[in-house]
Amino acid sequence: MRSRTPQYLRGTSIASDRLALRAFQSSDAADIFAAIDRTMARFMVWDPPTSLAAFQGTAADWEARMLAGTDLPLVIRLKSDDTFLGMATMQNLETAEPRIGVWLREGAHGKGFGREAGQAALQWAATTLGFVALHYPVVAGDTPSRRLAEALGGIKGETHTHRKASGVELRVMDYRIPVKGA
Repeated sequence: MRSRTPQYLRGTSIASDRLALRAFQSSDAADIFAAIDRTMARFMVWDPPTSLAAFQGTAADWEARMLAGTDLPLVIRLKSDDTFLGMATMQNLETAEPRIGVWLREGAHGKGFGREAGQAALQWAATTLGFVALHYPVVAGDTPSRRLAEALGGIKGETHTHRKASGVELRVMDYRIPVKGA
């Protein structure tokens, strides 16, 4: 990670016109778990948790990775009323070009929130951490994510196969997104 201590990630807060993105806290777990559905999860490289208790293990892993300085899970909320909309996650921050991903709960699609959150997170990564590009993995068939990666300036690169813990194999396309302001 560039010139910041891992502790710094826990206090991360990013604002855009309509959105507030902030580092995950354990108090966000119930909102996140409630928004995960099997329809959305079919395009994720992870399997949906079966219970809030099971999700607590994922939350603990996120906190450990944030403290280690490798990942930054960001909760996306509306600035106006704090409504939970989704997540923007940056992973592999110790590398030259980390990964980023954005997902939104049902009902938040088609309103430009994904693009706004992605742009805010990318700008923050460039200006605060000095990254010049991030990679956005997109599961084949996930047209909204492909469109988002392309709208953020992503250029399609290599494709690979990923096997979920459940055994489901996914074809994943990598989009490299150059960022301005680094």
